[in-house]
Amino acid sequence: MSLRTADSKWQEVKLSGIALDGSNDMQLEFLQRGNPANRQIAQEPINHFALEVEDVQATLDRAISSGAKHAFPKAPIQYVKIGGFGVVNTQITGLDGERIQILRELTDEEL
Repeated sequence: MSLRTADSKWQEVKLSGIALDGSNDMQLEFLQRGNPANRQIAQEPINHFALEVEDVQATLDRAISSGAKHAFPKAPIQYVKIGGFGVVNTQITGLDGERIQILRELTDEEL
């Protein structure tokens, strides 16, 4: 990655990161900075956030190949139904320990 300020030259910077594509041409990027050993284990007051995508498995595969970890390795893809609402989802842990839920709402036929 290259970075610069308005009055400086481009400089190469080594950063690890994850880029996830959303269903509306949006891309969310996480770049790791600082010492990972100094990260807090539990995030408070919010412990995760969610992204809706078209293909949960493909997004999960891309995130894992970019360095994310499975939050629930024994059951990485889960189907959750609450009343008439349901999702297929997974959760990953990013490079800085952030937890990200990746989901797609289930259709009526899938419920």
